[in-house]
Amino acid sequence: MRIRNSRLGNTIEAKKKVNLIAMGVIGVLVFGILVAEVVGLIAAFTNEGTSKNVLRVLWMGIGLFATLLLSGGFFLLWILRVRLNRKYRWAMSLFGTEDVGILDENAFALKAGKRLLALRKKDGKHAFFRHKTAFVVSMGVRSVRGIDATVSSSSLHAMNLAICECLEQAYGRSDILFGASERGHFLLYIEIEEDQAASMKEALTRFADEMVETFDARGDLPPIAVLFGAAEANFPRDDIESTMAHADFALAHNAGNRLSGDFQVYDAQMVKEEAGRRSLDEEVGRAIENEEFQIYYQAKWDVKNARFYGAEALIRWKHPTRGVLPPTSFIPYCESSSKIVEIDHYVFDRVCRDLAEWNQEGKRKIVVSVNLSRRTVYDPNLLPFLEETLAKYRVSPSQFEIELTESLAAQNVVFISAIIRRIRALGFTTSMDDFGVGYSSLSSLKNIPFNVLKIDKSFIDDIEIDARSASMVHSIIDLVHALGMHVIAEGVETHRQVEILGSLGLDAIQGYYYCRPLEATRFSQFLENNIFEPRKKAEKKEVYNDPTRR
Repeated sequence: MRIRNSRLGNTIEAKKKVNLIAMGVIGVLVFGILVAEVVGLIAAFTNEGTSKNVLRVLWMGIGLFATLLLSGGFFLLWILRVRLNRKYRWAMSLFGTEDVGILDENAFALKAGKRLLALRKKDGKHAFFRHKTAFVVSMGVRSVRGIDATVSSSSLHAMNLAICECLEQAYGRSDILFGASERGHFLLYIEIEEDQAASMKEALTRFADEMVETFDARGDLPPIAVLFGAAEANFPRDDIESTMAHADFALAHNAGNRLSGDFQVYDAQMVKEEAGRRSLDEEVGRAIENEEFQIYYQAKWDVKNARFYGAEALIRWKHPTRGVLPPTSFIPYCESSSKIVEIDHYVFDRVCRDLAEWNQEGKRKIVVSVNLSRRTVYDPNLLPFLEETLAKYRVSPSQFEIELTESLAAQNVVFISAIIRRIRALGFTTSMDDFGVGYSSLSSLKNIPFNVLKIDKSFIDDIEIDARSASMVHSIIDLVHALGMHVIAEGVETHRQVEILGSLGLDAIQGYYYCRPLEATRFSQFLENNIFEPRKKAEKKEVYNDPTRR
């Protein structure tokens, strides 16, 4: 594969050999000069007459000058050898071969810097007619293969070589400069008209889609997601190094996204947000250690059997100074960092502990749904963690329902289908949460083997006054039942909504009408004594049939 602007090819080893020979020659010359210097000085000291001091100074000067000159050459060759070794390690670590011509980060910075300087000089001559601006784009490509498929070194090399080919095909004949960093990011230097930033974003998003399709079509490469971080070189403040750093920062800020093609442009506000996020990460870490997070439960009502069969686990933060915080005040920030995985693990662990206590006390066995975030679903340690935690508390997976949002399911149907099957194989029930919020897809319902679908509150709010909403909910229920799934409506708040949903054939209901989220102790008391269920003593010992498993 040949890529313009730089051609490493097989020249790294050749350059290293030439460099080594040159260093050897210089070393021999230095040794010879030193020997000659010693001989000359001996001769100067043994000479008699007035020329003795002159000869001594002459030999010392010639020797010193030659030694310094050759030593400087030797030092430069040594620096060149270090750079060649670094370039070799870079090529081998990213591509598994030195026979690749894409620019490394240093060469990219050098050439991009020259272009940026030329652009500024040109604009300086025509300050009133400035039309062009420069962007550095940092492109991150990651594998989204199945959860147990760790990308090997050979697969990573094949991925990076394929990315180079895609870059060459897309931009090889253009003025766009591209390279790769030691961190595995790919870099692009783009000069555009000042009003064409949106077009650049669209073009890069199309390129990301084409690259994803190319990987899928080849079959020997894992599915990928492509993310972008971009930074504009603001005149005259930013040099190429700071612009590259800003682009990398924007990419890191965008790393929480999994939807391929996501594009983030650097903004100074991001630095403040990042500082706030780091501060929040520290607080969250302390909160987990101090068990400041509390689990609340909201009951689920089985319409057919007229009783509560389970609940959804919800998290609250009992902050030492700010009081009880809802998840909306910290979950969005945590979702952009690894802390969300720790929070999800914390919730699952605490729910297991509560279920173990209730089972030991002989209380009603219920099914608790736990929502997993995007990062947690893609975490390769998810399944081992679930198994280990269940074994730790001796709780059956049949008492759990794992919830994934519809937006997550829509992003990568193949991967989500595989992970759902593996979760179900462990004995868990699975559900699609927030159905109908922006990503509604009938193909997702057909292809992903969920047990349960939860209709979002937005469908329920106006069901009492809008016949079309009722018809839509009815159609969803019939469709989901035809696919062998059960349907839950969330956000139900009135008795009339309960009546309508019951008449439409709904399986279960969750909402304020029956129960607000309650702490574990209060929720347990609510199940024992509530106004909705018939009070029968024998009922407590009854083994309940979960409607989602009928």
